[in-house]
Amino acid sequence: MKKVIIYSPSYKTLVHYLSYFELNTMLVISRNDNIIKFCIHTNIEFVQIPKINSTLSRKDIIKTKNLLLIKSNDFIDYNIFFSHNLFDYWGLFLIGKLSVNNNIYYYSTDPYYSNEYLFPSNFLNSSYLRLYLDSLILFYYLKIKFKVFFIANNQFCLGLPSKQLTKKYSVPNIQHNLLILIKNRHLINSSICINNNYDVLIVDSPLFCFSQHDHIYINIIEFLNSIGMRFIVKKHPNFNLSCDSLKSINNLPDFFPSELIDYSNFQFVIGNVSGSLLEISQEVDVISIFNLVNWDTQSYKDFVMDNFINNEIRTPNNISEIETIIRELLKLN
Repeated sequence: MKKVIIYSPSYKTLVHYLSYFELNTMLVISRNDNIIKFCIHTNIEFVQIPKINSTLSRKDIIKTKNLLLIKSNDFIDYNIFFSHNLFDYWGLFLIGKLSVNNNIYYYSTDPYYSNEYLFPSNFLNSSYLRLYLDSLILFYYLKIKFKVFFIANNQFCLGLPSKQLTKKYSVPNIQHNLLILIKNRHLINSSICINNNYDVLIVDSPLFCFSQHDHIYINIIEFLNSIGMRFIVKKHPNFNLSCDSLKSINNLPDFFPSELIDYSNFQFVIGNVSGSLLEISQEVDVISIFNLVNWDTQSYKDFVMDNFINNEIRTPNNISEIETIIRELLKLN
């Protein structure tokens, strides 16, 4: 029986499909080093796409195009699932070529970003213009009309509208299976041997559209130490730690996604904002420092509030309120 293929440029896709397919039925295609490490440690079969040169010179585009064309011929009559429409445009090119001899299924896991691309009125923005010119170059060689998407502030990326992908590829007719997810998480936690001797997990977020002072975590760490809490840090798999105060603390492996951690032994989780914290908040109490950091713009802060904060996530306004919440959760006098 052929394995189900998951094309996964980021953890979001892989984590999503772990609720549908058991580990031993999956084959993961990725060029993300941390995902490959994750597959190795959890015995998930994988195919690693060679590193792709990021320049758009004629030589590099032709070389990368030919490499992916050759790789696409390795797969025939598979069911292939993917869920991204932004950032990884070479992956979207590969998916298109894989669709010739395979069944492709697309389901968007990124509802946070608008599917409406920017129109030519943004030509005065240099970041937008650079990517727009890149899209013309890619169209010349790949015959795919990539669009420029707005992410936040002056951040843009190339991709394809989700609606376009939904029309082109089938929507997977599969059901979320809690038992499969529980089984997968148990196997994953066992294979990576996560130490259960911790009370608190600190989930770090990359400094994207906000800045934070080191004293925020210094004060939190001092308080946790004062009440005898044992804690460990989970850094973002693709970014360095956001502040120095977290560097001297034990870290979970970079390649281990936050969504798959067994939270039954943690009293609570502390972090800023992320898609993973949204999911985590369904299982364990989450305290967010959202109101303590400095956001680049009010509009992006509002966007984050609307899309990454729910009723389960607590958002104190200062360190004193964090300490009060922790005391309440631990039932301390």
